[in-house]
Amino acid sequence: MFGYNSSITVMREQNYTTRFALMRHATTIWNQKKLIQGWLDSPLAPEGEEQARQWGRVLSRYTWDRILVSSKGRALQTAGIINGSY
Repeated sequence: MFGYNSSITVMREQNYTTRFALMRHATTIWNQKKLIQGWLDSPLAPEGEEQARQWGRVLSRYTWDRILVSSKGRALQTAGIINGSY
């Protein structure tokens, strides 16, 4: 059992704000064709690339320390476009 340790610094005393965003990848070619991707991969459609650019412009108002992303190409492509929109 864990007990309270008075030497531990509580984050709220340091006035930190934790902010995160959870996003799905932008529209892919398979999404447009109503195909299920599952573990397979499909590149972003041109419309999806534009979605990611728009998301990047909106998210650029905030400070982000890191982007965590799936290893799937569609997710990497979405994150790359968002990150490049700053």
